[in-house]
Amino acid sequence: MTYEECQHLSKGSKHLSMYLNESGKSLPIVKLFQNSTRRHNEINEIISGVIGEYKPAIVGSYAEGFEDLDSDLDVMIFVPNFEVVDYKIEPFNINSVHCHTIQQPDERHPGYSKLSVISLDFRLFKETRDRYIYKDVKDGKNYLKNNVKECIHYTSDLPIDISIHGPAYSCIPTENLEKTALEIAPFDQVNDPKHFDFVSGISSKQWPAEAAEWKTRKRTSNWPTTKLVEHIINTGYVLAGVGSKESKESELQWRVSFNEAEQLMIESLNETQMHCLFLLKLLKRICLLNIAGKNITSYTMKTVMFLCLEEKSVGFWQPSNLVNCFYFCVSKLKSFVDRGFLPNYFIPERNQFVANEFTSDIQTKTKEYLEGFLKNQKDGISLILPSYKENTDIICSPYICQLNFIQKWLKNQLFTAYSYSVGHTLFKLYDGYNIQHIYKRCNETLDKLTTVRYRQPLIKKVQNFMGVLQYLLHREEKDRVDSDSRNKYSEYMKLSASGDLTHNPLRIATCYLDDGVKEDCLNIIRRVTDSDGQLYKQTHRQRLQQTLHRDIKALFNKSNTVYENILYTTIINDVDLVHQDPYRTIHEFEKLKDKGHVFYGYDTLILAWKECYFDVTFMPAELPVLPKPAALELCIDNSQKHISFHPFLYALLLEFLWHEKYGSVNRKKESVLEKFENYVSTASVIPNEQKSVGLNFMAYCYSLQKDTQLASRCLVRSLRLNPIRKNVAYWYMWYKKYRIKGSRELSLYSKS
Repeated sequence: MTYEECQHLSKGSKHLSMYLNESGKSLPIVKLFQNSTRRHNEINEIISGVIGEYKPAIVGSYAEGFEDLDSDLDVMIFVPNFEVVDYKIEPFNINSVHCHTIQQPDERHPGYSKLSVISLDFRLFKETRDRYIYKDVKDGKNYLKNNVKECIHYTSDLPIDISIHGPAYSCIPTENLEKTALEIAPFDQVNDPKHFDFVSGISSKQWPAEAAEWKTRKRTSNWPTTKLVEHIINTGYVLAGVGSKESKESELQWRVSFNEAEQLMIESLNETQMHCLFLLKLLKRICLLNIAGKNITSYTMKTVMFLCLEEKSVGFWQPSNLVNCFYFCVSKLKSFVDRGFLPNYFIPERNQFVANEFTSDIQTKTKEYLEGFLKNQKDGISLILPSYKENTDIICSPYICQLNFIQKWLKNQLFTAYSYSVGHTLFKLYDGYNIQHIYKRCNETLDKLTTVRYRQPLIKKVQNFMGVLQYLLHREEKDRVDSDSRNKYSEYMKLSASGDLTHNPLRIATCYLDDGVKEDCLNIIRRVTDSDGQLYKQTHRQRLQQTLHRDIKALFNKSNTVYENILYTTIINDVDLVHQDPYRTIHEFEKLKDKGHVFYGYDTLILAWKECYFDVTFMPAELPVLPKPAALELCIDNSQKHISFHPFLYALLLEFLWHEKYGSVNRKKESVLEKFENYVSTASVIPNEQKSVGLNFMAYCYSLQKDTQLASRCLVRSLRLNPIRKNVAYWYMWYKKYRIKGSRELSLYSKS
């Protein structure tokens, strides 16, 4: 290559690198998504460990920071209470886990193992043991079949319309599944996954014997570093519930996988290496999908990337050499296709191409396409990046990269805040009615959350749980004046009061109303009810999305000055990403706003973390503290694990009951009922189910006023809005024997 050609290649590589950075694929943005996913996985691991359930962990492109590359969201479900040990380590101590197995590598099919069963609790199984256990007549051992994934109860959370592909349960997201999935990862509304793939796996902290060569492998480059290799070895491996497609014993085999190891290696990449992997995945999705089908996957490209990284030192992987780096990887892929053998990165004896699927015809077509792609390199880049023009000037690249980074950071803040607010994972800490047991779980969770980034909002939620639980314990005591439980209950209530505008405060007010804490109770309630309730006619998520859209639009209209953007990124890098405390980050922005600076995105942050509002949720164990009409809503369906009330309607109920308890004049109560009526009549965006509950609350309030006629009308309206037998209004009319004209004509049916 001539000097001029080298210069042109270097200039083109830098130009392409700048384009990718401006397109939102800079290393800081990728790191942002990687860290966010790791944080969510850490939280799920803590909660799952405390409650002893399966542990979900997001893996694949989302975890790698390429949230917009794949249409599928891959989630690994780690099975609890299954222990796997190396086949060389016998015997071993049996502890409290339900299943003990010994891993036995299948030498005929490298990268796959069998699990011989030492002990097993058959209460785990839905059907007979023969469905999940195979007894080999030759060696007399019992082997665990990989269809045992059917018994893992997380599948009950999935919709009925699911399909099984290899080790995965695949399904299209529904509204309920999206709520469940928010426990696992934050979603950008623009890039919501089209499918969810849930893969069951059994983890082991040992390093598998089949991958022993990887630990001492001679590498041309210094990647991965010795320190990273040591770290990876300590992460162990996973056995995924799928066998080799080329084996007659596939139902007995488990695939050896290295999810955590691969993620750590991805997180060690520099920007050029990350760009190269991104381009490889684009090549697979745009060019090779229709030719090679599922024979070339994202995992194929990741494997090729890892093997190339071992060959070339870090000096090769630079922005000025990006084009050369990419085509080096493509040429390596072509050589593997030509041989029909792609070695697994950790277990090179295993061929990732399946011979009976990657037929000679598909192999030839794929090789020919890659040869043509390599010959016409200039057009190749344009093919996978249609909007990229090599001769186009990239103006103000640092400024645009700053804006992209701020935008992605704001989105990340928003969806992290929202996923925290959903709270379904934390609700799982409540198990039954044993207050002491639940409190112990919450306390253990609180201790473990201290290691998690952005933990402060979660801690406030757990502290609120513990405050309510302490009050329940306090209610059972004979001496209720100055006890340890009262002091703890008061302390936790104060600590959690600022967690949001509605959920935590109204749970506190519920306890205060029952406890007779008169003035503080009313003050909390009126912070919600003194408004006309307009704020709560939109869900918090809807308002967040609107605010974010407005802030980002202003941001890209250059409403911030260059200097303010520098201040912005400084706070993000030096405060938020260091201290990882959203309240501290907001405080830094507030100080600069006091000096006259304008930051678009500030409103989003405030709404996400300090002025957030949610439905008010209670669990069955908290039933004793609930007002009677709220308790009835919870008890009407004994399958409910928790119940949530619209914040404004529930606050109005508390305010009415406060006036009733403390003998306020009727005008005060009538004012509350007027607000009730105005809200359920005009708030068209509120779901009918929530309006129906509000009308049930009104009926109860009117019954306290001895106004049975208005109470009856509210019940009829409630039943018309939500005509099911599990509506409290139905049972009110049934048991109270209200004579309501036309009630027999109401259509009642059971909710499926």
